[in-house]
Amino acid sequence: MYTSIPHDKLKQQIFWIVNRAFEGMKFKYVKINKFCARWTNKKDVGDNYKVIDAQTLITMINWLIDNTYIRIGSRVFRQVIGIPMGTDCAPFLANLFLFFL
Repeated sequence: MYTSIPHDKLKQQIFWIVNRAFEGMKFKYVKINKFCARWTNKKDVGDNYKVIDAQTLITMINWLIDNTYIRIGSRVFRQVIGIPMGTDCAPFLANLFLFFL
């Protein structure tokens, strides 16, 4: 299933899910460090954590989807459909895709 998810549909659904999560939680940002992520309305930035909004998260996920490459031998291919199995984000993206459906 991972390898057959159309990128355009995946990006549309991620857009909907991320915006819905931010609206439902009534917070503007997610505060992230190497141990956890928390909802917040403060945009204070520190050395040990990052603060991102919904649009930034969507942009980051879209970039990841659009910039996945696979090397087979000496050739490099850009993934234009599906999510490569074995990547850290693949199960999360596939689950979110199925959640939307």
